Amino acid sequence: MTERTERRQNPPLTPAQIEQIIEDIGEQIAEKAAEKALAKMEEKLYQQVGKHFVSKLLQFTGLVLLSIAYYLNSKGLFKIG
Repeated sequence: MTERTERRQNPPLTPAQIEQIIEDIGEQIAEKAAEKALAKMEEKLYQQVGKHFVSKLLQFTGLVLLSIAYYLNSKGLFKIG
């Protein structure tokens, strides 16, 4: 037997089968693209929330430190300008 006769020939695909394969591949590509887009959006959201949290935490810390300084100043334990 020759190499050519040993190979099994697949029947040709019908246009409907080709269309279904193309549709399936398109759906797979769309799903992966949507997953990547969602992951990027989620990452940006976490970054924004983190920045907002740090900003508010620093503002709160500054307010607490100023409050303590003014309290200590009123008791004569710390002199402000």
